[in-house]
Amino acid sequence: MLFYYESPPYSPVLQDVICVVNIQHNCVDSKCMDAGTKRVFQEYMVTSQIVSIIDHKPSHNFFLNTYALHNNIHIHALVPPNLRETPLHVPNVERACKTAVQQLHMKKAAK
Repeated sequence: MLFYYESPPYSPVLQDVICVVNIQHNCVDSKCMDAGTKRVFQEYMVTSQIVSIIDHKPSHNFFLNTYALHNNIHIHALVPPNLRETPLHVPNVERACKTAVQQLHMKKAAK
């Protein structure tokens, strides 16, 4: 079942489903605010982990990652040409991944 804020629930007919997508809410442009923190529970026990609580604002702005989906051909056909441009070009993907992993390890070691 799909929900869209105050919209009534919508259940598609299975034969009408072409593909499934995962969209992410655009917190930056929606001006979502940090509302505090809370402790993480694991199997009814409080842990030492703390996560942020975000006050999400209603918005029609979402991210759709068409490059990571196995059914991107269907989605690509629906996206207007002006939205198909790749905003970021990484000339050496392998080097960028290695650098990101190194930075994550350094950040983790600093904690």
